[in-house]
Amino acid sequence: MEVDDVRRVDVVRLLPEEQTNAVGRLVAQQAEVIEQDWETDAYNLKRSLLDAKPAKQNMLGEPKRFSMNLLTDTQYPRFRFTFGKLDEFREPLEIDADEFIPIRSVATKGKKVSNYYIEKIEEIEPTKVPEQEKSENEETTNEEISDTNNIDSDSLF
Repeated sequence: MEVDDVRRVDVVRLLPEEQTNAVGRLVAQQAEVIEQDWETDAYNLKRSLLDAKPAKQNMLGEPKRFSMNLLTDTQYPRFRFTFGKLDEFREPLEIDADEFIPIRSVATKGKKVSNYYIEKIEEIEPTKVPEQEKSENEETTNEEISDTNNIDSDSLF
C-alpha cells in the first residue's frame, strides 16, 4: 500500500488489476490505520472503506493533531501493542481489528486502543481466512465427499 504525503492514500496505486468489476471500474478497498493523537498522546484504530477513485483521500483528522503510525490493507488484520515506560510490566495487547471496531466512514474518528503508554506497534498474522479462500477449500471438501458417495456397491464385493 503506497502512502503519498504520509496522510493521503492513493487508492488507484493500491488496488491490483484483479479488483475491477465487469465494467472495468475499480471497487472499494478496505484499509486500517493506527493514528496517534498528539494532544492526548493516545493511539486510535480506524477502519475505513476507501473509494476507488483517482482523487486522494485523507484518512486522518486534522493534520497538526494526528500522525499515521501504521497503514494496512490486510484482510482480518491483527495488531500487537507493546507497552513501555511505567507500563512496561503489562503483557502486550493483541487486537483483532474486525472485533475491535466496525468499518466506518473515512471522516470518522478511530477508537482509542489503550490508556497506557505504547512503546511499539506491529502487525501480526491474521487468524481468520478470507471468505474467497475459505469457499474454495469448502468446495474441494464437498467434491471429495460426493466422490465417496458415488462408489458402486457392486464393486466393493
